[in-house]
Amino acid sequence: MPFILLSTAISNIRIATPNVYNYISLTQYGYVYQPVSDCLAHFTFQVKSCHNVHVALFNTAGEPYTYEIVLGGWTNVKSILRTRSSSSLYNFESNVVNCYVYKRFWVSWRNNIISAGRGNSFNVGTLLSFTDQHPNQIRYVGISTGYGAYGEWKIPSERPPLHCYEYVQWSVKPGDQNTNMTANITWSVTADNLGQCAVACKRTISNIRIATPSVFSYISLTQYGYVYQPVPDCLAHFTFQVKACSDVHVGLFNTTGEPYTYGLVLGGWGNVKSRLTPRSSSSVYNFESNIVDCNVYKSFWVSWRNNVISVGRGNSFNVGTLLSFTDQHPNQIRYVGITTGSEASGEWEIPIKRPPLHCYQHVQWSVKPGLQNINMTANITWSVTADNLGQCAVACKRSNSCVSFVYNNEKETCQGHGLKFHNITEGQGHVHKGSHYFTKP
Repeated sequence: MPFILLSTAISNIRIATPNVYNYISLTQYGYVYQPVSDCLAHFTFQVKSCHNVHVALFNTAGEPYTYEIVLGGWTNVKSILRTRSSSSLYNFESNVVNCYVYKRFWVSWRNNIISAGRGNSFNVGTLLSFTDQHPNQIRYVGISTGYGAYGEWKIPSERPPLHCYEYVQWSVKPGDQNTNMTANITWSVTADNLGQCAVACKRTISNIRIATPSVFSYISLTQYGYVYQPVPDCLAHFTFQVKACSDVHVGLFNTTGEPYTYGLVLGGWGNVKSRLTPRSSSSVYNFESNIVDCNVYKSFWVSWRNNVISVGRGNSFNVGTLLSFTDQHPNQIRYVGITTGSEASGEWEIPIKRPPLHCYQHVQWSVKPGLQNINMTANITWSVTADNLGQCAVACKRSNSCVSFVYNNEKETCQGHGLKFHNITEGQGHVHKGSHYFTKP
């Protein structure tokens, strides 16, 4: 097979930085940010270094940093947040980083405020915070050590979503501070700040609920953090549930306020066919009827990577494909909109968290002939839950002891092996529907 999807949903990316001041970009791991007003972007990391831990925030790839944070600089006696065009801000706490122990930090930015702190939760344990009167947009992140120090880093394999602020007046009831109400509790979640509670209460915890009238007019999902930064060879997607009698429309846009770049109709023409339409090319159709339902929520996904746009049913992209189109003159997709129309209204549920990018690498993984639907049980070194083949590939590629793995696409599990097996007897394998055995290149 020419390539394999390498999802970044396993655990942490491990990166070693040398004693050379030279930034390693996190773009290749999906850390690309689309600036959205009033939305907070951030990332967390763990690092083990004696001193001089550097994080840079960039507006343009390949250009000098826009903002730079140095933790434990000057042999671990002070930290600094500085801009390319303004004065610096210092924190004189010593021993912020450690040669032998991983320390946790976060960096965040929203509008013109850039902050950094210790721990996993942004805006808690702040070490440095700077308000830039002439702010620059941040799109990329880089990490480095140097000046006599090496570093070992752990970066979450999923880039955190944007946290978008809404101007809603929530009132503290007088006299009810430090009081817990115990009646009529409808939900309970872990939250590291007040805003998460407000969002959970406003958006019913897990999904955003949106009603679309029987008027063809797209509702943009930008306000919910559904903004995509195109990255070559990375697959972007989103899932949704919808309840409508017919004419469920999804628009993929390159520019806000412009006509769609690609338009999707599910259950169009009285729920008898579906269509995927590029703005500048001919359409592809699926003539399956009753794809959507007036009374039952149906689940769908939409994905795009380079010049391939696809649509299917269910929650897992590339499974249950209904429509797929390869555009010979592709346009980049940054925004998503939803609507119904033609006398059909709709009720939608959209995940609050926008799915991360899934980035491809050209790695030759081989399916062993005759070993499809076979599970190997010998020399298992690890086992994880995975909803796509790429997650298994990532886990195996990052493990020095793993040279082959089994992925079961029905049970959504994978297991790594320390040996390559040529037949069932060697691997003590048995028939197991949905399992496929892969060997490492």
